[in-house]
Amino acid sequence: MEAKTYHTKELELLTSHSEHIDQQLQCIQDSLHVINVNDDGSTEALGIVQNAIKGSQETFKGSFTAWSDSLCTSSQTLCKELYSANQSNFVTVEDTLKAMWSLINTIVDKGLAFIKAEGESALQAKALINEIS
Repeated sequence: MEAKTYHTKELELLTSHSEHIDQQLQCIQDSLHVINVNDDGSTEALGIVQNAIKGSQETFKGSFTAWSDSLCTSSQTLCKELYSANQSNFVTVEDTLKAMWSLINTIVDKGLAFIKAEGESALQAKALINEIS
């Protein structure tokens, strides 16, 4: 009887342990399933994140390219406008210098003519003085 009671208790313990092990194995299988599902979800989520990052990079690249093209175009336009304005200013400065040169030549010519006339007047005055004396 004692053996039978021992056997019954051990069988109950073994059954209990077996059920506990089965529950643990089921938890592990459920966890593995969740991990697989999450891995699939993680892979999918990772793919979504990678696509979002790639899309952001492409958007940033496109925006940067558009901005740099716009900057290049506006810089070229500004350079052309500045070049035209400077060319116009250079022409104005050149014309001003030519006018000043002409004015200086006129002043010098008139000054030389005046000096020549004064010299001739001085010679005539000297000649008159010499004739009178």
